Amino acid sequence: MKYSLIITAFILYSSAYCQTNIESKISRIENGLTQEVISYDKAPINKMNIVDRMKYYKVNGVSVAVIENGEIQWTKAYGVSDASTGEKVSTESLFQIASIGKVITALAALKLVKDGKISLDEDVNTRLTSLKIVENKFTIKEKVTLRRLLCHSAGFTDDYGFSGYSVSDSIPTLIDIIKAQPLAKNTKALIVNYVPGTVMRYSGGGYLIIQQLIEDVTGMSFTKYIEKEIFNKLDLQSSTYNYYPDRNGFKIARGHDENGNIDAKEKYHVYPESAAAGFWTTPGDLAKVLIEMQQEYEGITDKILNQPLLDSMLTPQFQVNDRGLGVALKGAERVDGFWHAGQNAGYNSLMYAITKTGQGAVVMLNSDSDIELAIEIMRSIANENKWPFMQTRIVTKESQDIMKERIGAYRSKEGVEWKVSQKGNDLVLRYKDLSQKKFSSPINLYRVENGHYILTIEPDTLDLKFSSDNGLKRFILSKYGGTKMLLEKTD
Repeated sequence: MKYSLIITAFILYSSAYCQTNIESKISRIENGLTQEVISYDKAPINKMNIVDRMKYYKVNGVSVAVIENGEIQWTKAYGVSDASTGEKVSTESLFQIASIGKVITALAALKLVKDGKISLDEDVNTRLTSLKIVENKFTIKEKVTLRRLLCHSAGFTDDYGFSGYSVSDSIPTLIDIIKAQPLAKNTKALIVNYVPGTVMRYSGGGYLIIQQLIEDVTGMSFTKYIEKEIFNKLDLQSSTYNYYPDRNGFKIARGHDENGNIDAKEKYHVYPESAAAGFWTTPGDLAKVLIEMQQEYEGITDKILNQPLLDSMLTPQFQVNDRGLGVALKGAERVDGFWHAGQNAGYNSLMYAITKTGQGAVVMLNSDSDIELAIEIMRSIANENKWPFMQTRIVTKESQDIMKERIGAYRSKEGVEWKVSQKGNDLVLRYKDLSQKKFSSPINLYRVENGHYILTIEPDTLDLKFSSDNGLKRFILSKYGGTKMLLEKTD
């Protein structure tokens, strides 16, 4: 009996200690928002409070979920869901997460690959039955494939983006939208305008082709297929593609404009472009999806996909950008994680997940304001939890002698040219590739450690290391999850 009481007391103490520790972390995150991407060693970092920043950006409501050690560590909501009523936003309030829904669409499409219903690299016209992508001179040799649709390289030049419909509008069908019928007043026809697979150009319209592909291959509506293969398997009870979720039992966060004001006539816009922009959910539900992806990447589970398909999803599809399949990637020498952002009228959202450490976070705003507040919150979480990216990077000044050694012209075998020079007390880089006639504007090189530098433009996906062997001086550029380029000093 004595030992039982001791064990019970220890468990209660440990639980209270853990809860206190989490509450302390939350407090530090709430008071650690910063705009500083790069900071010099020992220089004070300007940190700000989340409520103050909400007022600054005129954001009414925020909802957050944080993942640690492969589980949701905490969720919390701030502010109001509706400025006209003052109703508090809660962690159960649904937000429109816009383009982040493309991650869900990618998982659903890749589930068809897992089930052998379609391959990543076959012509999707062989599987589409409700419509066909119009062939032209650009598709003679290269075809529109699922892989290319997922990574925005299928050849479409729509660059969208959707503006949505009023809740009182007649809502067009998916076919109406893809074919740009009169009822689909917010879209334009999807046309292949460059050779598929050659260039990455963001295409919301391409995801509508994926939506139609899923329906044609499965014989089910897109919504029913997602419910069956994702929502039910991951117990996502606060997720829906319903156009009017508040009329169907869900509690929602109302959309607001960039000044924090409501539209007096409607709470949100309707997005029948479900695969690209129509997903409603909570940070907690989306965090469950990220955790599943992390675990499948590690081969722990296969509820939706499996390790090989997650590996494909998180593999850079181009050497010149950070695009995977349905996600953007983080990391220079390797893929350290994945992310996506979303913006619909009245809403902004941001998600990040780390591949190896079981960490991540989701931030949702019911505001048309810039996404900067979500970035500041995410950076505070990254700083507190020591993520491999999104942290404020601490750098040091380079010595004058070392700078003199680095200064000069460099060239790669691919024809990329660099000019490294000194500007004030800093090293700066200008670059030019074969497609450019002039060198770029100077970009600061920041010293992380001896011979190791990051760039202001993309500190989490571009990494430079200087080496000097047998008189040969060169920079090794690592970028976008594993691509390397050697630039040798030519003067």
